[in-house]
Amino acid sequence: LCKQAMKILKEIRQLTYEEGHDDGLIFTGCYDSFKPMSENTINKALRNMGYDTKQDICGHGFRTLAC
Repeated sequence: LCKQAMKILKEIRQLTYEEGHDDGLIFTGCYDSFKPMSENTINKALRNMGYDTKQDICGHGFRTLAC
């Protein structure tokens, strides 16, 4: 990832980090910060932005974007 993206991810991680529990998650769950964000949460955000999560893009594919 580019330097700008890495900087943003580090800033987000500082907001979600809990002392004594570093599980490496940056995008944590809404109700449980020790679990990853739900795919449904990502899909809902995409739909709110106007994307069709059945044809355009879906939350499941986001993991591969970071690789």
